[in-house]
Amino acid sequence: MEDILTRKYGKPKDDGPIWRNELYRDEAAHWGFAVSLGHLVYYASWSTPGTSISEQLTGENYKITHMVEYVS
Repeated sequence: MEDILTRKYGKPKDDGPIWRNELYRDEAAHWGFAVSLGHLVYYASWSTPGTSISEQLTGENYKITHMVEYVS
């Protein structure tokens, strides 16, 4: 989804993973599991005149949530 938003709005002003617990940081094969535990959050945000857009991939208790938010 970030690729689609980047094509539409340009390079994100804020982008990158946020590690809340680095247990799986060196094991890329387990990053999905790290998201489901809440250890890893993917986040990106864009700004346009009058609108803020953010995307987040987060998790907790083995459930993953993907959110795209537009605030005008």
